[in-house]
Amino acid sequence: MVKPKLDDNTVYLIDGSGYIFRAFFAIRPLRSRAGVPTNAVYGFTTMLQKLLKEHSPRYVGIAFDRKEPTFRHQMYKDYKANRPQPPEDLVPQFALIHRVVEAFNIKLLSVSGFEADDLIGTMCKRAHEHGRNVVVVTGDKDLMQLVDDNTYLLDELRAEKYGQEHFIGTSEVKDEFGVLPSQVVDVLALAGDASDNVPGVFGIGKKTAADLVNEYGSVEQVLEMAPLIKQKSRREKIIEGHHSALISKKLVMLDNNAPVECSIDDLKYSGVDQEKLRALFIELDFNRLLNDKSLFGESATSGQKSHDNKSVDRSRYVAVTDQSTLDAVIKNLEAAKKIAMDTETDGLDSTTANLVGIAVAWDKNQAAYIPIAHKSHVIPQQLDIKLVRERLNKIISSPNKVIVAQNAKFDHKILLRHGFVDFIIGGDPMLQSYLLHQDQEKHNLDDLSQKYLDHKPITFTEVCGEKNKQISFADVSLKAAVEYSAEDADLALRLENYLHQEMVASSLEKLYRELELPLEAVLSRMELRGVKLDIRKLFEAGEELNHRLKKLEAQAYVQAGCAFNMGSPKQVSEILFEKLKLPLGKKTKTGYSTDSSVLEQLSIHHELPAILLEHRMLAKLINTYVETLPKLINENTKRIHTSYNQFVTATGRLSSSDPNLQNIPARTKEGRTIREAFIAEPGYQLISLDYSQVELRILALVSQDPVLLDSFAHDQDVHSRTASEIFDVKPEEVTKEQRNAAKTINFGLLYGMGAHRLSMTLKIPRKEAQLYLDKYYERYAGVFRWKQEALKQAREK
Repeated sequence: MVKPKLDDNTVYLIDGSGYIFRAFFAIRPLRSRAGVPTNAVYGFTTMLQKLLKEHSPRYVGIAFDRKEPTFRHQMYKDYKANRPQPPEDLVPQFALIHRVVEAFNIKLLSVSGFEADDLIGTMCKRAHEHGRNVVVVTGDKDLMQLVDDNTYLLDELRAEKYGQEHFIGTSEVKDEFGVLPSQVVDVLALAGDASDNVPGVFGIGKKTAADLVNEYGSVEQVLEMAPLIKQKSRREKIIEGHHSALISKKLVMLDNNAPVECSIDDLKYSGVDQEKLRALFIELDFNRLLNDKSLFGESATSGQKSHDNKSVDRSRYVAVTDQSTLDAVIKNLEAAKKIAMDTETDGLDSTTANLVGIAVAWDKNQAAYIPIAHKSHVIPQQLDIKLVRERLNKIISSPNKVIVAQNAKFDHKILLRHGFVDFIIGGDPMLQSYLLHQDQEKHNLDDLSQKYLDHKPITFTEVCGEKNKQISFADVSLKAAVEYSAEDADLALRLENYLHQEMVASSLEKLYRELELPLEAVLSRMELRGVKLDIRKLFEAGEELNHRLKKLEAQAYVQAGCAFNMGSPKQVSEILFEKLKLPLGKKTKTGYSTDSSVLEQLSIHHELPAILLEHRMLAKLINTYVETLPKLINENTKRIHTSYNQFVTATGRLSSSDPNLQNIPARTKEGRTIREAFIAEPGYQLISLDYSQVELRILALVSQDPVLLDSFAHDQDVHSRTASEIFDVKPEEVTKEQRNAAKTINFGLLYGMGAHRLSMTLKIPRKEAQLYLDKYYERYAGVFRWKQEALKQAREK
């Protein structure tokens, strides 16, 4: 990776137009409370803020395109002709983004008739005339033509991907284009640029263009030497594309002499206009940014009158160890509409942990902690749980109260297990944070408090210690327990109120209130109920699987000609590639790969890889399920209690852990045997519910394929209909194997499956797989047209 020569006088030039579109497509739709779309503005602002924070440039400018045509449109009327109009929600954000730049006090560069790239090229030239180095902040590869010993590109999208600054110098340009930066325009002129509708030479791609430039030089030299090019088709294309190549070079070459009324000194950066920026953030409801000290220093504030973020005052929290104090706390809870709760336990497993105490909060700095089961030598006076339960049950069961908790499912389960009433979960900051930012890994209270409230809470390790020196919460002193637990309840209440504004602005409030919060309570009860397991059936399955495992080992030794450790990748590799001389596959750091995809391919050449695959499958079933599941049965309930994770996946799906009960195999006979060990209580049944071929119904809708539409309109089995079409048999004559093959094709094509993958999945020759695909697209022409159009749009946009 290049190490740029940067100093305090380095000039940073930002491709503002590129920032805008990246921001718009990277950030989910956002709207201010006034209904104005703001996702591009928000993304643009955070990208700009990140650059300023990490690089602290003394000289910085930002260039934008204009709406009107440029000199390139006069030169070539079809220039950028295939560019779609900006999305409807993006249009009103352009002016807002210019206001952001103005509030940041950054010089805005925009000249009629010229593109942002030309302005960057012009300012880059002026900087060099003053002996300055330049960093061009962009993801546009066309700007690689500017790179030299004093000019670097900074692609912050790559920086996020690789977790480090990713500067682009001469060597990186050569890796990308195969030529020096000064020759990039020649490659672009020959290869063209579909996104800008630069024609180039028909039939010449980027690699061929690079080969020609490296061999002959500039476009003009390539055209001059065209009659001497040995390869006939290439020679004819270059000769025929003579005019197109020359006009393309004029289109892709930057104009470094644009009439920009700006000197290098005008780019000097003196910091943001705090007053203007704060007013803009309040207008746009950018509450998180209002708290950023890198922008506003110690005066950072949400600016929201409705969100008075008073500092946390732990001295105001109350310890509840007698009935009169409990009465006073209950009185406050009765008067409050929204209450936050937090339970303290002696363990992290909500199905076995004991309740040690409860914290409640009803306003900022208005919180209390009720110890229930601390060790008596630590807290001698504690209220009886029956009294606490009786008093709190009246509060939390009231339909007029909104009960909030961070990771509410845990507290809900703990309270239910200890005899409290089943209450409605009315708020959960962890769930709000997840819905707003699924791609963010951390939604815990500590991180959310620092992020949104600019407050660092007391941590669990500060109270209980670390690792082997950690004490139970039951051993924590009253003062420490009150400060820690009451603060958690206080912060949960503040966060839920604060994030409510972002939920509304992001149009997520309805999803949160009507689906996700009720679901959290349902999952809590599901986890408490647990799943019943037939140990005897699992034991019998294990015996059968172990017997088969030994038979497979014996077969493997015969095929290999010797005994070996089937669980050792090194020994398996030696047998397959050194002894049996099977074709080499993927190479890893430790040798040649023996993963399942490699073994599947090798099974065509020898029997051993197939035996290894089956052995691995059986061994995994034994280790993951047969031997492990019985150990996880709860002694009290005699059931397995998994966790259904609502806040983990980026797609919004649930996941299951400790143990994972969502991927018990079902496609193989052995997997189904494991599944049969999961049973219902006598008099009950397990039922399975699934959407009926939902992906294919969506495919029928978007593609409007007449065959698919007809199948669903007449409530036909789509997989049997597909099998009938592909195998040229009557629907009633379709075999189970044919239907399974058709099902694989139906779903596989949705996710890009080609002939090679289909042949591997169905274990048929590639030609036969290609024939199936061809027949599918012949019968389902609407699907084929839709797929081609979708791919075209993806490439263009």
